Amino acid sequence: MKNIKIMALMSIAITVFALPIANAQSLGAQETTTAEAEVDVNPGFAPDSPFYGLDVAIDRLALALTFGSEAKSEKALEIARERLAEVKAMLEAKKDAHAEKAAEEHEAFMTEAETNLDEIKNENEDSELEINARLEVKLVKHLDKIQRLKLQMSEKQKVLNKIQEKAEKFEAKLYAREQKIIDKLKEKGMTDEEIEEKVSQVREKAESKLEKRVPDQIERAKEAIQDAKENVAANSKEAKMLAKAEAKLMIAEQALENNQLGKAFGQARAAEKLAINAERHAQKNNENESVQIAKKLAIETKENAEVGSGSENSGSGEINIVI
Repeated sequence: MKNIKIMALMSIAITVFALPIANAQSLGAQETTTAEAEVDVNPGFAPDSPFYGLDVAIDRLALALTFGSEAKSEKALEIARERLAEVKAMLEAKKDAHAEKAAEEHEAFMTEAETNLDEIKNENEDSELEINARLEVKLVKHLDKIQRLKLQMSEKQKVLNKIQEKAEKFEAKLYAREQKIIDKLKEKGMTDEEIEEKVSQVREKAESKLEKRVPDQIERAKEAIQDAKENVAANSKEAKMLAKAEAKLMIAEQALENNQLGKAFGQARAAEKLAINAERHAQKNNENESVQIAKKLAIETKENAEVGSGSENSGSGEINIVI
């Protein structure tokens, strides 16, 4: 990978023709079954290298030479994956400033992925679902890598949370896009069961390794639900979201038993998302409540101080005459 990029310094022409090879080596990284290997992707030149600017420039050129909004969105996700590997390498080397630099580049390419997702136009619902499923597969793998990295480096949550939030923003757009496609199918008279079956089949077609990934996704959903239970108050709006998450998890587990892998993956993913959102809403409500309590205490403290000050002034003004 590095040899290819060094050659790019000698000739832009060589660089352009070498891009497909370079991307296949660095961004298409071979998948393995271990969690650690799934996080590791060849980062090419790291942000502490004098050639890092060239690395980023080549990636931007590769994106510019990719045609079609769908292909551009996929390419941007692949490049974001390399940026994540760079963040990991820099955090491990205790070079936090360089990790932040790679995180900024990750955000830039995720923004490119979002922009091109918005520009994908297709009147055929089947094709739209297939596009969505392919992008979802890449994104879910990316989110998995971020989560594993957060578990490995719990002391580096700030930069990793920023990366995760950007990836989850793209996920939210994918979900909204899928819901619009589903609404179109309903308008054409398809039942919920027929739509669910169609979506499941598309997911299975897009993800060849669902048999291995579904159990992991179900476990992540369980963990998200358990974490949310610790922060969600009973009978709250968030508790209802959590109940929906548990219902979807049950459907996912049943689907897995019936070997309905696409359905199982989709329901488990939805369960995890609902649980995460429920917990975040609950935490935000708790934070708002804490702020209100703090403001109230500050006002009361100020009022008490003013009352005490008034009493002291009144007492110092008295003249006692003894006869």
